[in-house]
Amino acid sequence: MTQSKVLEPLQLPVGQMEQLLRMQFAGQRMQYHDQYSTADFDVVLRGGVPIGSLYALRGPQEYVLIDIALLPECRGSGIGTQLVNALISEANAAKKKLEAHVLKSNRAWRLWQRLGFELVDDDGVYLHIRVPADFT
Repeated sequence: MTQSKVLEPLQLPVGQMEQLLRMQFAGQRMQYHDQYSTADFDVVLRGGVPIGSLYALRGPQEYVLIDIALLPECRGSGIGTQLVNALISEANAAKKKLEAHVLKSNRAWRLWQRLGFELVDDDGVYLHIRVPADFT
């Protein structure tokens, strides 16, 4: 398990940091399951090695990109773009819109726009974004 940059200032021993990260992951997974009980949790592999995860709801009314995470050393290499594009293609094939919520401070807003996401709402903390069902 990799150390989180957010938790780095705590300077915990490796065992305690790993335990904290496992608890954080379990809490996040429980929250996602409570909100999106039928969502898929996919482990992203590269060469058979786990490098990230993708939570997505492929529902009857809409698709929701719940969370996408890649190891820091795997970011910026196009993997995230490929994963999101694949989900957009799935949503289009199902004739569904794809929605997501991203932190307003997310530096990747231009990437989201380039991938076809449009701003639906801004609550001051999160941006509610959507790819229309007919996006190609």
